[in-house]
Amino acid sequence: MGGQGNRLFEKIREKAGLVYFVDVYYVAGLDTGYFLFLSATDKDNLRRVKELLEQEINHLREGDFIPEEIERAKASLLGKKKRELQTKQNFSFLTALDELYGLGFDYYKEYERRIDSVTEKDLEEVAQKYFGKDNYVLIELQPKNN
Repeated sequence: MGGQGNRLFEKIREKAGLVYFVDVYYVAGLDTGYFLFLSATDKDNLRRVKELLEQEINHLREGDFIPEEIERAKASLLGKKKRELQTKQNFSFLTALDELYGLGFDYYKEYERRIDSVTEKDLEEVAQKYFGKDNYVLIELQPKNN
């Protein structure tokens, strides 16, 4: 869902022209992490943008995945991981995090195989678990009126 050319970008920015940008991020944590759906829009478009974001999240929860999107996401994750492991500093940081998360310091060796093995069913289960209708926080930030 993240990056230019993804479903959110195409539908909400390119086709509807409602946002300056839209993206999705995942932040891991020891106890919990979070998915962040982020957009910047004009206050007149805010209600419609929220509707479209919610619509796309519902599509994910219902298992509406496009095989090309899945393959593009896998390639993106694998490329990102390879770039992250290129420096000693990043390598040591990432392997330390993997150890801290209980994955083992050598988890990076299994990463490609694990990413390649992800199926549409796996994605649907994750989407149903984490993108429920009652387990999110919506934050709207607006500038002060001048």
